[in-house]
Amino acid sequence: MTIQERISEIKQKVAPIQGWVFDEAGAKLYELVRFHTPNGTVVELGSWKGRSTVWLAHAVMDRGDGVVYAVDTWKGTATEEGHQQLLSGYKENQLFEEFRRNLTNAGVYPGVIAIQGDTVEVSNRFPKNLPIGLLFIDACHDYPAVKEDFERWSPMVAEGGYIVFDDVPSWEGPTRFVAELPPSYKIRSIQHNQCIVKKMKESDIRIADILQHLYQKEGPAFVAEAYKELLNREPEEEGLLGHVQLLAGGMGKQGIVSGIVQSAEAAQLYHRGR
Repeated sequence: MTIQERISEIKQKVAPIQGWVFDEAGAKLYELVRFHTPNGTVVELGSWKGRSTVWLAHAVMDRGDGVVYAVDTWKGTATEEGHQQLLSGYKENQLFEEFRRNLTNAGVYPGVIAIQGDTVEVSNRFPKNLPIGLLFIDACHDYPAVKEDFERWSPMVAEGGYIVFDDVPSWEGPTRFVAELPPSYKIRSIQHNQCIVKKMKESDIRIADILQHLYQKEGPAFVAEAYKELLNREPEEEGLLGHVQLLAGGMGKQGIVSGIVQSAEAAQLYHRGR
């Protein structure tokens, strides 16, 4: 069976499932997990009725290793009016039972571990020794919630792993947040209402990535001055982080760079950048 035939087959399975993930976006999730992630461990934050879960679970199944952890309250998001309208008349646990039935009908339920709870609370008890190959962020779409989901879960993503933010650019919260990503997270594409981000290996991060991030946060004037100062400083004097902290303080930007660049990687980046 060709990859196109397999994707067409999965499309037919997700067609009856109500949800907001486009077929093209689902196919991209499938391809990422099946062919590109460093491992088959997938965490989905926000599963609703399982439309995206089915795409992810098929990818894990076809890959031959891994599992999908689906994290949701299965009560809808209180701040999203559309959820409450769609759940009008639902009984306790009815949404979860619908999710489970959809996965069973698609033949993927055994490959999914459903964790019922708030995404932040679940992050506290998720195994820290289980590197995540792909993290799919599609729970509450408010900016603070997206930011907290990222901060809680991204440290558990393996180097070379992927984070996919759904509803970019259709929702302000995730769209605003992806513009603020630190330089160790590179946007690979924004299409089909999803932003695909790769968690870079330390050895692949360049000083240009740090300067680009500063450009987005602080503007071109600060970056131009920072770049000139960095080039004028000798790395033998002390670590790059100390230089950048002095530079930031001298320009009234104390702590900006030190919050972005960790000392262990900073010296390496500086030497490679020169």
